[in-house]
Amino acid sequence: MQAKTILVVDDEDGVRESLREVLSDEGYRVLDTADGTRALELIRQEKPSLVLLDIWMPHIDGIGLLKEIKSQEPQTNVVMVSGHGNIHTAVTATKFGAFDFIEKPVSLDGLLLTVQRALGELSVPQAKKVNGNGSKRRKTARLGSRSDKRL
Repeated sequence: MQAKTILVVDDEDGVRESLREVLSDEGYRVLDTADGTRALELIRQEKPSLVLLDIWMPHIDGIGLLKEIKSQEPQTNVVMVSGHGNIHTAVTATKFGAFDFIEKPVSLDGLLLTVQRALGELSVPQAKKVNGNGSKRRKTARLGSRSDKRL
């Protein structure tokens, strides 16, 4: 069975590297870029199953890129990631088609559950079961933001 492809779009090298390592360890094929234009090219060429998209990037913001992704590839799930998000930004992102919105620093458990749900690998009842009783919880690492570079 071929690994599902996830595209990580973030202007921070450290965040892209951390996400690539974590997701690759989970068996996903991971592509990454810091550039919105390149992200659109990769989406057209590679048809990723999921895009993890930073909100704050130079030249094109994540919401603008989200709109472009959804107009060109509406079936592609996009999870917005931000270290500067607020409820308004999250609502706006979901209004324009984001599957979910997660904040930096990203918890490993939260990231993997969101990825699995976005890829259809885990239903909401399963997610509650995995997260609810603690017996299947993984150790939590934190992926950094501009002000928090921990892993």
